[in-house]
Amino acid sequence: MTGTDPADLSATELLAGYRDGTLSPVEATEAVLRRIDRVNPVVNAYCLLDP
Repeated sequence: MTGTDPADLSATELLAGYRDGTLSPVEATEAVLRRIDRVNPVVNAYCLLDP
């Protein structure tokens, strides 16, 4: 899964990465949290984030 931001992957693609060992659930979660940190100040989609 190199070169692809895990936050952009579908559930099917995430599962494939988990199965073949190229991606971990921790990496996927960290990618999504980074995306939220970057985008939420503009879109204000999250009122509460408690990772």
